[in-house]
Amino acid sequence: MVMILLILQGWVDELLTWDPDDYGGINRISLRANDLWTPDITVYERIGDGSARANIFDPYIIVNSSGYVKYFDLTYLTVYCRVDMILFPFDTQLCGIKFSSYSYDSEQLALVFDKSIYIKEYVFKRNGVWRLVNVDVEEVRYLYVCCPNPFVEVRFTLELQRIGNFYIYSLGLPSALLSLLLLAVFLMHPNSGEKVSLSVNNVLAFVLFQQMVVANLPMSGEDAPIVEAYFSVMITVSCLSVLASAFVLRAYHHTPEEPVPCLLRCLISRRQQTKNRGNIENHRNM
Repeated sequence: MVMILLILQGWVDELLTWDPDDYGGINRISLRANDLWTPDITVYERIGDGSARANIFDPYIIVNSSGYVKYFDLTYLTVYCRVDMILFPFDTQLCGIKFSSYSYDSEQLALVFDKSIYIKEYVFKRNGVWRLVNVDVEEVRYLYVCCPNPFVEVRFTLELQRIGNFYIYSLGLPSALLSLLLLAVFLMHPNSGEKVSLSVNNVLAFVLFQQMVVANLPMSGEDAPIVEAYFSVMITVSCLSVLASAFVLRAYHHTPEEPVPCLLRCLISRRQQTKNRGNIENHRNM
């Protein structure tokens, strides 16, 4: 998942305090992030070239006379999210983002999420694919084998719901109509020349829809979506309808001079024998 985040951090530096009266009433200043110490907060789910994130603008710092430091960082971030596509295109995904320091433990750096900041959908740029349903935040202390003290992690869990209106009209409705046409093949007269061609066109249409679904799915080894299984079944049924239509046409245009195929003759004979045997048993039971 690709995001543009505005990360706000704040802490108190007792060495950066002054009396505004001594400096013409100046109670805050702006500095570059490289001029002061900043915590090494990183994102553990990052992917890409190895960097945690790419800065869109140079991060800057605002320092108040009381020593309170505000760190603003607008970043372009790419993170890994495990997806579950079974219910595609009506799926809901959970994407976790974990912020933590990789060099300061809980005794050196107290990482705390400001609960007064309420994350709502207005901070999420609306688009035609995803809808932000909920955001959960939790603080976790994780103990690594290397270190005696735990590290504090702030975990954000984004619940994203796919907007499936586009897929309803582009895939769902056309595939439903094609399924009805598949049944209409068997209602056509055998003498109609379009019986087999309609069956073949149904096969090609379902293959096309299946490829459209595959093009919108991530390449992963997880469970296949239900809609993919549906198109696979419909392709199989369409292929069987082509064979059935060809068999019906062959039987319809069969002339009396042509011998009956051996396989068909055996099937009919066996069915007739089974029927006669059942009639004999019913006659004996009377």
